[in-house]
Amino acid sequence: MLIVGAVFGAVLSFFFVAGPLVVAMAVALAVSPVLPIIGALTQWQFPVGTIGATISHILFSLIAYVIAALATPVPASGAVAVTPAGGGFPMLWEFFERFARGWLMGMNAVVVLTLPFALPWIFSGLPAVSLLLLATSPLLAIAAIFIAVVNVIPVFAPGVAGNNIYAGILGWTAWISPPTWPATMLGLVVCIVNSITALFGAPVRWVPEFWTGSFMTHGGILYPFWRVPAGYSLGNFYFLDPRIGATTPEFFPPPLGGPTGAFIGLTADGATLHETGHTLNVAAFGAWFTYIGWVHQNFFPTGLNGGPRAYAEVLAEAHLRDSTIPWFPFWAPPVGLAGLTPNAPPTFDTVTVDGLPPGAFLNYSAGASLTLSGASADADGYPAAALIPGSPATGVRWAFSTQPAAAAAAITGATTGTATAVVPRGGDYTLAFASTDGAELPVGGPLSFTAKVVEAVVSVPIVASVNQSFTADGSMSTAGVDFAGAPLPLTFAWSITPPSAVIADATLPTISVTPTETGPHVVTLQVTAAGAAGTSHTASGTVPVS
Repeated sequence: MLIVGAVFGAVLSFFFVAGPLVVAMAVALAVSPVLPIIGALTQWQFPVGTIGATISHILFSLIAYVIAALATPVPASGAVAVTPAGGGFPMLWEFFERFARGWLMGMNAVVVLTLPFALPWIFSGLPAVSLLLLATSPLLAIAAIFIAVVNVIPVFAPGVAGNNIYAGILGWTAWISPPTWPATMLGLVVCIVNSITALFGAPVRWVPEFWTGSFMTHGGILYPFWRVPAGYSLGNFYFLDPRIGATTPEFFPPPLGGPTGAFIGLTADGATLHETGHTLNVAAFGAWFTYIGWVHQNFFPTGLNGGPRAYAEVLAEAHLRDSTIPWFPFWAPPVGLAGLTPNAPPTFDTVTVDGLPPGAFLNYSAGASLTLSGASADADGYPAAALIPGSPATGVRWAFSTQPAAAAAAITGATTGTATAVVPRGGDYTLAFASTDGAELPVGGPLSFTAKVVEAVVSVPIVASVNQSFTADGSMSTAGVDFAGAPLPLTFAWSITPPSAVIADATLPTISVTPTETGPHVVTLQVTAAGAAGTSHTASGTVPVS
């Protein structure tokens, strides 16, 4: 059915897309100073032919996409179950999907043949350049035929699509393939805009990707309106949110990451494989395919195979193969995995906080320093280590997923195996450790450690008078809450210097103090949390007495 679909798409393209485009571009060249006499006679054909061909191309791409998307039974994760080559009679849905996929490739291949007219047309405002390109049109025609043949090879030999050399040729030739230009040209504009922002301090990282001839921009300004960090591709350009880590997982606190925050395992280096899968989609199926796929992904519910189950997404994901995301076995990763093997998520080695494992009760006094130790491994070394030989197989990150509102707890060396954390205020803390192989987090997500931190908080007046009582308040002291959400009970022990001052009851949260002499009085409170292994903390306040 791939061949039938390709022939059908090629015929449609010849009569309704490529044919009218060639006429329109030829007329446009005639209108320009290149061939002005003919242009004067036929100039009306340019807008009519161009608009009509473009609408036809979009409409036919949409119909083929919808057929493929509705026919394909996309699972929640893993590879779509297809009949392997020579593995028997295809399933019924495969006839429709293959027909639509062939349709897209056949249509795209015929549009590629417009190249000898497309390049002179683009430069028609520069007559000398346009004439030079027209003079080399035989060479352009040879290039167009070569690219068109490359496009349709998977129609006759579907397994070739998973070949790294083929994917490289397809990706690089996309630069001069006319059906990709509506995406690649816009990608160039976005790349320039993002790059200009670097002059004004915006974080931007540029990385060329040589397998498919793509270009990554990591950062820029075209992201602040997006709640969830993400990436997108436009032809041979792809763009990643600056909030996505280069090689380590990133933690997103509430509310962006939900009530307790969340880690994202996909890194910029790992996302390269997914986004260059979109590069191959555009090269094989055209720019309108990727725009239709974007609408499908973002505006349709998963019940209609939207979101990560969108047809364009599952095709692109075959270039990465996150084990938690569905993918269609068409493209294949350029390194690391073979056949229908998905990515193997990383695993945790020994992870401790002050030598204690996850789940242990951790109790500290405010201001305490914690030693964090964590390691992870990746059995298949994919994608991080495979993509960049010599690089670590995993990246790690420590983060406070929850902490008291005013704590501002800090971690030194958060992306290393050995880190140090300080818990400055009393209350409940959750420390989380995450690992990524560049594509995903370990099964079960990050490891968590819960800590109860005791803090004595003393409030005293600015000044006091001798023989007149004043109040020292320790009621804001805390050690966090229990499992029912009630404050953990504290015991209070007050003392004062000089000792001549009288304390009514030194075991209450709030006390009355009567100084009997002038001078500075230091009021000290030690609180102990019975539910936190007897951990205590001491604080004091000074009151000048006159």
